[in-house]
Amino acid sequence: MGEERTLPLAADATDRTAPQDAVADTLDRFGSLDVVFADAAIGPDLPATVAPIEPELFERIIEVNPQGVRRTP
Repeated sequence: MGEERTLPLAADATDRTAPQDAVADTLDRFGSLDVVFADAAIGPDLPATVAPIEPELFERIIEVNPQGVRRTP
């Protein structure tokens, strides 16, 4: 029964069009959308604070974590 009522999708949180594509796939299958669960997150190895994180990793964390959620419709 659950398979008929759910559509689990994986999307790259850094891909600006992936969330819209996922919504389109959902609307194609069900005709409406009730819930979106944005669950993208990465982080440095522990223990860490912002100061010792390499700039490239910090930028990647920002790109995936808050930006990925912001892109989710």
